[in-house]
Amino acid sequence: MIDYLTIFATVIVVNVVPFLMPPTWLVLGFFYNSFTFDPLMLAIVGAIASTTGRFMLTYIGSFSRRFMGKQRKKDMDFVGLEAREHPVKSFFVTLLFSLSPFPSNVYFLGVGFARARSAAIFAGFFTGRLISYYVLIRVTGVFFASIGEIFADKLTQIIVIDAIGIVFMFVFLAVDWKTLINERKLKFIPIRLRKS
Repeated sequence: MIDYLTIFATVIVVNVVPFLMPPTWLVLGFFYNSFTFDPLMLAIVGAIASTTGRFMLTYIGSFSRRFMGKQRKKDMDFVGLEAREHPVKSFFVTLLFSLSPFPSNVYFLGVGFARARSAAIFAGFFTGRLISYYVLIRVTGVFFASIGEIFADKLTQIIVIDAIGIVFMFVFLAVDWKTLINERKLKFIPIRLRKS
C-alpha cells in the first residue's frame, strides 16, 4: 500500500542525490496517475519533502568546500553573507528559480558551497515548488495517457540536463562573485583544488 509517507521518503531521496535523478514532478505525477491521491495534498507533501531533501543536499556542497582553494572559499563566503543579509532578495530569487524548468540540484549545491542556508531561501523554494508541483501533477493526468509515457525517453534528457548542470556549477564556482556584486564586472577565477 502506497501512502504519503512512502511518497515523502521517495521524494527526499530523489532530492538528496545530486545527479541522475528524475524530476520530482515526474515522480509525483507517477504516484498521482498510478494511485488515488489528492493532487493538492500530493503537492504539499512533495514540496515539503523536496525542500527537506535540498536542505540535506546543501551539506554535500558544504562538505565539498574542503577541496576548494582559499580564494574560492573566501569568494563563496562572500556569496553566503550576501544571501543571508538580503533575505527578501534571496526569497524571490529562489522562488523564481523554483518556478523555472531548471533543475535545482546545482542551485542547492551552490547554496552549500557558500554556506548560505537561510530560512528565506528554503521558504522561496517551498513556495515555488508547491505551485509548480500542483500544476504539473494535474498536467500529467491530462496529457499523459499512461505511466510509460510519463517516463518514456527521460533517461537521455536527465543525463543531458545533469551534464549542463555540472558545467553550470563549474561556471558558478569560477565567477569572482565579490567583483561581480560590488563592481558589476564579470570576472573569472581559475578553479584550483586545495593544496594538500
